[in-house]
Amino acid sequence: ADSGKYICHVSSDAGTYEGSITISVTSSAVSSDVAPPVRIESSSNSITEGQSIELICIVAGQSQPTITWYRPDSALSSNHQVLGSRLRILQATSADSGEYICRARSDSGLHEGSITISVTSSTFSPDITSPVRIESSSNSVTEGQSIELNCIVAGLLRPRVTWYRPGGTLSSNHQVLGSRLRIVQATVADSGEYICRVTSDAGTQEGSFTISVTSSAVSSGVASPVRIESS
Repeated sequence: ADSGKYICHVSSDAGTYEGSITISVTSSAVSSDVAPPVRIESSSNSITEGQSIELICIVAGQSQPTITWYRPDSALSSNHQVLGSRLRILQATSADSGEYICRARSDSGLHEGSITISVTSSTFSPDITSPVRIESSSNSVTEGQSIELNCIVAGLLRPRVTWYRPGGTLSSNHQVLGSRLRIVQATVADSGEYICRVTSDAGTQEGSFTISVTSSAVSSGVASPVRIESS
């Protein structure tokens, strides 16, 4: 019943605009003689000691299956947290490397999916530079919008992170939360390079990211674009 056309209606001083999208909803019915797929999703299957990772058991074609997590050769450890269909491995060690299995039980039977996790040592030679990178959903925003930068450091335990701008200081609308930097209600003055400096026993490494903030001013004679996006 949710299939059909959806319209976004926008009114402003500049006028009225519309955008539309058509959604198609297909039946989830699965034949009882076909085993529903079970798969495990994760952001990665390789992490460094001390990091955490979450595994998600995806079961298609079953309503409210009973989920069980286990390892084929050993029991789950105290740093393994099971939350329904999710398994979190906290502050992983090399002992957490190996296969993890999600077992889904329902009226249609028993089905399993597996994933293999590799946990590598966090020790490395100090003359090897640890990679530092900055992640963000975008490198371009409009005035008034906010954006968050996340400094990602591989191979270091409890690094000390410092954010700064070359040739300038952070402004009052820049919020530092550990490894994250939030630029709140950005202005054109916030455009430029941001640097994440990481200090540890292994030395100092840096990563940089350039943000472009464009003016939000729109000519009253230009139609404001309206679009609808869907994953």
